[in-house]
Amino acid sequence: MRCCWAYGPEDHALNRLLGYAERLPFLPVFGSGKELLTPLFVEDIGRFFTHLVAQAGGSSEAPTPGGGRDTTFGLGGPDLVTLNDFLKLALELKGLKQPILHVPKALGKLGAALVQYLPGRPLAPSAVDFIAQGGAVSEMERNLLKEHFPEFTLTPLREGLAYLQGPQRKG
Repeated sequence: MRCCWAYGPEDHALNRLLGYAERLPFLPVFGSGKELLTPLFVEDIGRFFTHLVAQAGGSSEAPTPGGGRDTTFGLGGPDLVTLNDFLKLALELKGLKQPILHVPKALGKLGAALVQYLPGRPLAPSAVDFIAQGGAVSEMERNLLKEHFPEFTLTPLREGLAYLQGPQRKG
């Protein structure tokens, strides 16, 4: 299994970014924000592995109908979005109106090289690369997953990000 950027209530990447937006008048993002993503709700990963185990029924064989043994499956969410769109939706659901400020990766890595030694390690150079990279499953990967697991569904982005609204904002 090869997963895309997973997000959820305990996700350190997205939630840390949104934490910056709560303290700053903008949301700093490294790179152009035009990278394509198929963000994956973390509960879908757990549901998928539970589904695999249930299909296997205790067997040591890979539980993939249709001869999918020794196949690598790309697991990504059902929505194809840019990083900018993903973050705009997350900000909206969190009730934040900060604009996204794009920071060149080189400048971000330089800053990260300096602040990585502060308490709590607010940013590491490798995090700059992680945030600025794309991560989308291809249509071919989506079709392969549907072919082998037609009954498995993925959580739409807006539904998965609903946790950002908090209990006081729902309804």
